[in-house]
Amino acid sequence: GSTPRETQLAGEGVPLFRSDFGSAAFRNVEPLFVEDALVYVSPNGPPALDSPEYAAAHTEVRLLGDVRYINTEYDEIFSFWQARGGSVRPPGEWIKITQAVAEQQGTTESLIQTSLLFATMSMALNDASIAVV
Repeated sequence: GSTPRETQLAGEGVPLFRSDFGSAAFRNVEPLFVEDALVYVSPNGPPALDSPEYAAAHTEVRLLGDVRYINTEYDEIFSFWQARGGSVRPPGEWIKITQAVAEQQGTTESLIQTSLLFATMSMALNDASIAVV
C-alpha cells in the first residue's frame, strides 16, 4: 500500500476526474523490481491540451467508445482482454495465464516454486502499474 492516503478531488489537477480519485496515493508506491520508473515516462510529458497529438488521441479514444466505429484489430484486442469473469481485468488475466503456465511447466508440483512464480508475477504487475501512474 501507500501512505499517507491521498485523494485527487474531482475537477482538480491533471488529469481531471469526474469524481474523486481515491487511489492517487498509489503514485507514491516504490517499485519492487524496476530501478527507475521514470524510464517509462515521456521526457516531454503528456501533449498539451491544445496540441494536434492530444486531439488525435482524444479522437481515437472517442471512436473506440462508439459502437458504430468498426476496427477489426481493436475488436481482436478487446476480445483477448475481455476476461469473461472470475478475474479482475487485466491483472487477473495475467494471474490466470501464470496459472496455466505453471500447470504446463509442472511447477504446481512444488509449492515453493509455485509461490515464487505467483509472487514474482504479482510484483511485476505492481511495478507495471506504478510505471504508468
